[in-house]
Amino acid sequence: MAASYEPGLAARSGVRRVYMDLPGTGASPAVGPSSDAVLAAVEESLEKLAGGGPVLVSGWSYGGYLALGLARRRPDLVAAMFLVTRRPDWSR
Repeated sequence: MAASYEPGLAARSGVRRVYMDLPGTGASPAVGPSSDAVLAAVEESLEKLAGGGPVLVSGWSYGGYLALGLARRRPDLVAAMFLVTRRPDWSR
């Protein structure tokens, strides 16, 4: 996602970006076999990274599903959301 988002965000100063591996992918440890367990792990990570402050979340495909779940579960944590239905092409 970084390769897709960075061209559009490069000019935005002061925006801290974190590209998370979902649990069980990349270097992230696996969690229980349910979407609720994955969502809880994402929520916990965002709590630590953002210190409980509001964040902008973005998601593509399953990540979008999780972003919606996070916004529903924690409206105090999610200030805004950007859902992607297909991979963005920032070159246009």
